[in-house]
Amino acid sequence: MREYRGNVSVAYQLEQPDRVAQRKRMPQKRGLSAGEKMLYLVSILIVVAVSTLILSRYAAMAELNLQASDIQRNIAQLQEENQQLESETKELMSSERIRRFAEDRGMIQGRSNKLFLQGKETR
Repeated sequence: MREYRGNVSVAYQLEQPDRVAQRKRMPQKRGLSAGEKMLYLVSILIVVAVSTLILSRYAAMAELNLQASDIQRNIAQLQEENQQLESETKELMSSERIRRFAEDRGMIQGRSNKLFLQGKETR
C-alpha cells in the first residue's frame, strides 16, 4: 500500500476496532474504598465536634444572659427599696416628728432649747 500523503484519491484501509476488547468490561467496584470511608468518618467527626462546640457556647451565652437579667431585676428591686428607705429616713428625721415624739414621752422644751424629762436634763 502506498503512503497516504494528504491525497484524498488514494484509498487506504481503516483499522477495524477489536470487538473482543470492547466487550471486556472492568468489574464495577461496589461501595467505598477504605480511604474514602476514613475521610468521610473524619469529616463527620469534625462536623459533630464543631457543632457541639458552637451549641455549648450558645448555651453558656444564654445562661449568662439569664443571670444578667436576674441581676438587673435584683438591682431594680434594691433601688426601689433604697428609695423607700430614704423617704422613711427623711420622714423620721423631720423636726416636727421628733418634737411630737418628745412631747408624747413627757419631755418639755426649756428656755435654752434643751429638753427636760421630769427634772433631768437631756441633750
